[in-house]
Amino acid sequence: MAYQTIRIEDDNVHPSGVIFSPDNRDAAEQARGAALELLVNTPGRATYDAILRLADSPGFAVLKPRLIELAQERAAKDSESGSWKAGEAALFEQSAETEPHTSRDLQLVALRRLADMQYDLLHDDFQQGETLAVLADENAVQRWIADRMRLKQGRSYSLEREVHVADEKEPDIRLRAKATDASVPIEVKVAESWTIHDLETALKDQLCDKYVRAREGRYGILLLVHQTPRPKGWQARDGAMMTFDQVVKHLRAMAVAIAASSSNAPQAEIAVLDVSSFNERETANSGEGRAA
Repeated sequence: MAYQTIRIEDDNVHPSGVIFSPDNRDAAEQARGAALELLVNTPGRATYDAILRLADSPGFAVLKPRLIELAQERAAKDSESGSWKAGEAALFEQSAETEPHTSRDLQLVALRRLADMQYDLLHDDFQQGETLAVLADENAVQRWIADRMRLKQGRSYSLEREVHVADEKEPDIRLRAKATDASVPIEVKVAESWTIHDLETALKDQLCDKYVRAREGRYGILLLVHQTPRPKGWQARDGAMMTFDQVVKHLRAMAVAIAASSSNAPQAEIAVLDVSSFNERETANSGEGRAA
């Protein structure tokens, strides 16, 4: 609106070296620039997407290459972790662990821990993938993951189980930074126990609307545990059948859309622990038995 109302082609021209007195038009031009500056200096995915929408707007006054450059600068700033305190580099050299201060940094630490756990479940000398694959129910899976996350906490975070938040609801696991009061909830779902609609609800209504709606605590994780192959897959809204990988991709796209909806939107990530390979042979054998 600022650029449509205060058009660049109508701007005052002040020759170099000539003294002038600023008028209302000069003030309006400064206000127009301040509006764009306010946008590009607002952190978050929503800002990045908004700048790109301006770049694709036909006839917008700011040239597209400049807007793309501003979007890239915004993304680069958003990817930066919080500054380290004095001595942190030496401690990191000793332990290979960081001490997160913000919810975003804590979320990144948790995602790295879960990625390491996925690798260890399949490839570690004492792989525990088979143990996780045969746990009886979702509550047992949640307890097992909570225990493993506590073993991996180091100096980065402490772990809390079922801490109540708004509306007397509680996430399955909540990580809290040891250096600050920053926290990250983790909602755990055994994927094959739920429909796609259920998993969408877990992401949007449960994790985003209940656990990470506070402005200072907008970062959370939906952890999908895949224990047993689901030969027919998951049925999408259009009736098509989706594989587990497609379900994960769908939920990640949904999380990105939620994150980009506003500057204060929840910032959720999807993590995966897939141990279904340990049950593939059993599922195939049971299928052959039924066919016979």
